[in-house]
Amino acid sequence: MKNENKNVKATEAEAVSQEQKVSRVVSVAEVKATEVKELGDVKVKDFVALETEEVDDELDDDLDDELEEEEIPEVQLELQRERFIGKDKTGKKKRFWTYFITGKVYGKEVRSNFEAGDKGGYELLSMLFEFGSEVKVTYSEERMTDSKTGAVSSYSVFNACSVAPDGNVVEYKVKPMRASDKSIFIMLYNAKKAEILKTIKEGN
Repeated sequence: MKNENKNVKATEAEAVSQEQKVSRVVSVAEVKATEVKELGDVKVKDFVALETEEVDDELDDDLDDELEEEEIPEVQLELQRERFIGKDKTGKKKRFWTYFITGKVYGKEVRSNFEAGDKGGYELLSMLFEFGSEVKVTYSEERMTDSKTGAVSSYSVFNACSVAPDGNVVEYKVKPMRASDKSIFIMLYNAKKAEILKTIKEGN
């Protein structure tokens, strides 16, 4: 009789657990449906994808926790340079450096052109290359809050860095020349990041 009572309690507990899961999924669907109703321009397929993503993330918590515990190396892309002949302000021909990052995405060779963050930055960029070590570019999205209005704005930060002869890391902010160069960089960055995450997963 005691064993039967235990089995009944276990079955009831399992049923309650399943009911809670179903309730969770329904609540997610209600929230997403509200977003669709309020936004108006969100397609039904977008709503389905959002709901599925929410549930899938919940079922895959263990894997996400493992990745969060791992120390993921900072994604760095190599900055290169080459000479080209242009004209200075007086119209005289002069040799300049052009800076860029190359790679392959979706089966195509691409190039993202960069420039110095300010007028005096090209001398510093030349110095980074003269150190003899590779010059790498890191990327991050930062946020800034207006002290008066409280408005939050985001901006991209691209740091070119190299190791000086004394062992110190010297950094300088650079920027993509055009919006298309930034888009290409982001594709290269994401491809490199995916490669790193894949290596970590395979190692686990």
